[in-house]
Amino acid sequence: MKKIFIISVILISNLILSINYSHAQNSGNLYKNEVRMGIWQLFKGGLHLSYERYFNSNSIVITNEITLIDNSKKSITGYFTQLQYRFYLLQGDGIPFLNLTNEGFYAAPAIKYRYKRIIEDGYDDIINTVGLNLVMGLKYSIIERISLDINFGGTIVKSVIQTDRINNDYQNTMFSEGYTGVAPVGNITIGIRF
Repeated sequence: MKKIFIISVILISNLILSINYSHAQNSGNLYKNEVRMGIWQLFKGGLHLSYERYFNSNSIVITNEITLIDNSKKSITGYFTQLQYRFYLLQGDGIPFLNLTNEGFYAAPAIKYRYKRIIEDGYDDIINTVGLNLVMGLKYSIIERISLDINFGGTIVKSVIQTDRINNDYQNTMFSEGYTGVAPVGNITIGIRF
């Protein structure tokens, strides 16, 4: 199931990017591409990278994250992928006091998938999570090619946990790794345009 989901996300994103490539050539933005890195994920053992492709006043964002933590108590490996479509609603000229880039304020629905394997205390646990996000965000320009992207919103997630533990804390709160339900979501990334 997870392989089919990942392949579907890749195929759909490639199709959308190829359809909109000609539109991107006519867009007024100087830079059509952006690569961003997540800040919080670095402190949690993850490398979070996003690629954004602009066309007209919208964009598509493909995000991938790899998690690797290995110490004497616990080993965690995992990956995360997300496909997001951004609707830029207000341009930078419309909010001059914020000094926004041409992209400005956006709303973005997304689909996502996360796989996490946790080895601890002799247990080998696997958590698969699928979800839908809806976030709103702001894009700031630090300098010409460098951007700061801040977003927040909500998510609906469904997790399947494979474990032999009688008790686990994977579902205790909405911030737990194996939570199922509605939860807040957000991120801060720094990017470079080209």
